Amino acid sequence: MNSSNLIFLPEDHNANQSYIEIIMSRLGGFIQTKDTYYGRLYRVHDWVYVLSESKAKDRRKPWNELKAMLMHHHLINDGEIISVGDVDSIRNKDVTSDFVIEEMLYFIVQYMTFNDSVTAVRNYLAKAGVFVDTIRKNPETGLDAARAAYRMQGKDDAWIDTRLEGIINRKKFTNALRVAVRFTLEKREYGTATNDLYIGLWKRTRAILLDQMDLPKNANLRDNQSRLALLLEGVAEEVCAVHLGNEKELSWMMARAVIQEAAAKIGKYADELERDLGIDIATNIPLNPGHELPKLDGSGQEIEDWKNPRKIASQND
Repeated sequence: MNSSNLIFLPEDHNANQSYIEIIMSRLGGFIQTKDTYYGRLYRVHDWVYVLSESKAKDRRKPWNELKAMLMHHHLINDGEIISVGDVDSIRNKDVTSDFVIEEMLYFIVQYMTFNDSVTAVRNYLAKAGVFVDTIRKNPETGLDAARAAYRMQGKDDAWIDTRLEGIINRKKFTNALRVAVRFTLEKREYGTATNDLYIGLWKRTRAILLDQMDLPKNANLRDNQSRLALLLEGVAEEVCAVHLGNEKELSWMMARAVIQEAAAKIGKYADELERDLGIDIATNIPLNPGHELPKLDGSGQEIEDWKNPRKIASQND
């Protein structure tokens, strides 16, 4: 098993396979799956056996030992594991195997003993942004893993603290939005609301910011921003949450207007700070005196001649 084959590639974001299946394939392992009404489930002992680099004849042994520890410390419970009838091919008898959803496997690897495979998988998942998703689903148990993952990316503790606080505090914004709007929001609406916040704060959409930072369109924007940008985005989300918390039964367009207006108040301060520091805070790109980064007009429409800030920063060279 060669863990050096496990390298995160940008195209993995859009692959037809899950990250679990990509990882197992590159490690030369196998994991059994079951497609159910609730989505795809994965056999846990395959995952743990391959990542632990075990040589045990019984493939279930590493998972049974790890499961006992996780259950003892109340890190997992029976409700998160689905027991399915299976066949032990070695002993040729009927057994019960544990299956879980994809995110649960990401959680489990955080508690596995370090070796080359586990380290490679953690690095892969960190670059894929999976640990951030784990925090959103399991805030208390995901923080340590995310902190370790960000440190492996070379982030300092101050940046990590700000990033993790922002992930947790973002729940205030999304929860306030959910309560304020008079219908059930879907995932795309939350994405639109985040873009509205960026327009109010930075006068640019997420797509424009990624392009200006020379990042792929599916990159995690905040994982690539400075601590100052994260702080201002956190304040903007807090302010939006307060304003939304005072509202009930809003239409979707009214909620969006509240977000843009509230974020724009922080945006005015950000504009002054940018002129004082000589940088575009959202992208952390230096700006030459007399050259402001083209943004969006008041209607949120893209101005015709906006350019990459890297070019603007070098115009007076």
